[in-house]
Amino acid sequence: MKSQYKIEQNKELTKRETEILALISQGKRNYEIADILSLSEKTVKNHISNIFQKKDYADRTTAAIDYLRKNTEYIIIDWRDEHSERLAELYQQQNDIRYIALAMDMPVQVIKKKLDTLGLLI
Repeated sequence: MKSQYKIEQNKELTKRETEILALISQGKRNYEIADILSLSEKTVKNHISNIFQKKDYADRTTAAIDYLRKNTEYIIIDWRDEHSERLAELYQQQNDIRYIALAMDMPVQVIKKKLDTLGLLI
């Protein structure tokens, strides 16, 4: 006999699923995620399937956009010296964070965080 009550599925992501979603939002492919997290590609695919089901995502792009909207302040960007130099140069020239964000094609929050890290934000 089937239960007449629908059991609500936990829609919260596990720590591993959150890590995988963060890597998806960085444009990583399944084999890259598997390599970074020392998992098999099949395990990564299973986690992605669980993520999509829990969050009702249709595709990777939707998942990445949703994750980035909610977690921009947690994004860690691999800044190389030329990025820092370019950022400092633009900030000295313009002193306008929105202009810099457009010029570097990055979100304003990320630019603010990097300027603060470099000690340039007043």
